[in-house]
Amino acid sequence: MDLREVAKRKSVKFVVCGVLLTVLQYALNIAFIEWCHLNESLSYAVVLVVLLVLGMVLNRYVVFDRGQTGLAKLTVQYVVLSLVFRGGAWALYAAMVSWLKWHYLIAQTVSLLAFLVAKFFAFRRVFEA
Repeated sequence: MDLREVAKRKSVKFVVCGVLLTVLQYALNIAFIEWCHLNESLSYAVVLVVLLVLGMVLNRYVVFDRGQTGLAKLTVQYVVLSLVFRGGAWALYAAMVSWLKWHYLIAQTVSLLAFLVAKFFAFRRVFEA
């Protein structure tokens, strides 16, 4: 199998796992806002923490080949990188909801898509190092 085929398979796995996590993300965000009556920004922050943990597990064991990096170092790198991406996604989401008055699900979709490609390449670098 050539390098392009391998990269294509990984990107497909990344997208499939991302879709599953996105469905969970929407479900949790709806539940927290509509049923638990949490503030939109607080709800999304909680959802992002849940996804941080699940994303680590899926990227480590499903999407990417295991590199030589130990689990402790890998976890720190993943968490730091995720916080950067999640912080950006949360800030974009909060601005769209609070300032632009967008519906929270539209804001959530835009913030997810805004970081997708950069996340794939950054996480691939971390997990396969």
